[in-house]
Amino acid sequence: MSRLDWARNAAGLRQAAYWKGTLHPRPTVDWYLDRVSHAAEAALRALGGEAPLTLLAHSAGGWLGRVYLGARPPAAHRVDAYVSLGSPQAPPPDGTFDQTRGILRAVEEAYPGAHEPGVAYTTVAGRYACGAPLAGPGGARARLLGLAYAQVCGGGGAVWGDGVVPVQSAHLEGARQLTLDGVYHSPLGAREAAAAAGAAAATAAAGTGVTDLGAVLDHWVGGVWGWRGEGAGEA
Repeated sequence: MSRLDWARNAAGLRQAAYWKGTLHPRPTVDWYLDRVSHAAEAALRALGGEAPLTLLAHSAGGWLGRVYLGARPPAAHRVDAYVSLGSPQAPPPDGTFDQTRGILRAVEEAYPGAHEPGVAYTTVAGRYACGAPLAGPGGARARLLGLAYAQVCGGGGAVWGDGVVPVQSAHLEGARQLTLDGVYHSPLGAREAAAAAGAAAATAAAGTGVTDLGAVLDHWVGGVWGWRGEGAGEA
């Protein structure tokens, strides 16, 4: 998908629900669901039509993937594993500006937690940097991170996350939850990756302790394969 494809979401601006913060995912993101359906059907054809599929999603793709599974298009019945990487899964609390204008809340109400039976859910969060409240101790970078985190989970932003999504917002109830130290949301964090990984390892009170970025892929992929086939709701 190109950046221009994402501009299709601007169609929601024409709806009163956008301005009220009560948008629903459909029909706003139907274009995305169509793309995923076509990709899934192509994968099935390439695999002879019988192989199980893993739905792998990053960032907003995580909650969009939940909508796809819930919509149950033809290829969705072949999905037996769902994996989200750094996805904002939980809607922001009341009183916090919702960047999805209500869509994420609607997703959570319609497809809560590890919703689809027979699908093994895994959510992966990065524990890269801690934010700080705007008023209080902490450098400018930490305060900016705190502001970004607060837009996702509310509060003062003094939480750990991947630089965009707080850890607490990246997991689904009933899913296998993997939290990886030193893992950032996008390549924008690459310059500070080594330093952040070391800091995370030194100060982390929780998480997996994975700080070798070269091992990150093997770690969560191994977790997915170990969990796959056990079904949802058994975390």
